[in-house]
Amino acid sequence: MEVTSQKSRLNGEITVPPSKSHTIRAVIIGALADGESVINEPLNSLDTRSAASAVRAFGAIVDMRHDSWSIHGVGGKPRIPDDIIDVGNSGTTLYMIMGTASLVDGWSVLTGDEQIRRRTAAPLIEELELFIDSLEEEINYTDVYPNQTKSAYYGAPAVSKELMERAFTLYPDFR
Repeated sequence: MEVTSQKSRLNGEITVPPSKSHTIRAVIIGALADGESVINEPLNSLDTRSAASAVRAFGAIVDMRHDSWSIHGVGGKPRIPDDIIDVGNSGTTLYMIMGTASLVDGWSVLTGDEQIRRRTAAPLIEELELFIDSLEEEINYTDVYPNQTKSAYYGAPAVSKELMERAFTLYPDFR
């Protein structure tokens, strides 16, 4: 067999298949943002619809069309949910929305299907509480000024991927 290769330029456009985890993260980040966020070609699945339902409970407005979802966010100030938030079978939604719940000045109750209810979120909740406690000297949670990013520094050695994901979502200037 003989193969000949010639230098050439690649040109064109592709559409990347939608991702469940990327869609869920985009929904939650859009819900926390100020103003409108548009997710083009999201993956429409039970889990991503659970994420949309969860952020609605915190006050975001979600308009789900076939090829794009529009989310009007709460500007970092989610409201206290009126009811229990059911994440269905979406572990990603459960773990991501826990960070959103930590911003609420009141109770949030999260549940899911039988599989989700068997999972323990206690270690993640404890880790999030320790993270927030360690930041109390760095951040004044009662004074939030428009157009100013909250920043945070966390110096503890071992933390979970889920905690870091929530930290970067809740505190964009996190280091």
